[in-house]
Amino acid sequence: MEIILLICILSLVFIGVGYLITEQNAAYLLSGYNTMSKEKQEQVDLKGLLRFSKKFHINLGVSQAIIGFSLYYLGYGEGLNLFLSTYAIVAYIYFIWKSAPFQPEQQMRSVYFGISVLSICLLGILSSFF
Repeated sequence: MEIILLICILSLVFIGVGYLITEQNAAYLLSGYNTMSKEKQEQVDLKGLLRFSKKFHINLGVSQAIIGFSLYYLGYGEGLNLFLSTYAIVAYIYFIWKSAPFQPEQQMRSVYFGISVLSICLLGILSSFF
C-alpha cells in the first residue's frame, strides 16, 4: 500500500512542478536561470523553455504513474523498485540535453556537467540492483 502512495506522490509532484514554474516566478524558481546575470537571462528563450518544461514534467508524472501502477499490479516488485529509483534520473538526463538549445552557448559546460553527474548517480543506483 505504501508503494501506491509513493507512486501517487511522486507523480503529483512532477505534474505540480510543470504547473508551478511560470514566467512570473522563473527568476526565483528556475534552477540555473535564477543565478544568471540579467544579460544572460535575456539570452534564454524563457517562453520556449517553460513550454518544454511544463510538457516534460506533466508527461513525466503521467508516465511514471501509468508504468508504476502497471508494474505494481502485474506483480513486478523488483522491477518497480528499479523503475522508481531510476526513471526520473533518466528523464532528467533527457531534459537537460533537450533543454540545452534554450540556453546561452556559454551554458553548455553546465549541461555536460549536469548530465555527467546524473549519469554517475544512475550507474551507482543500477550497480546496487545487480
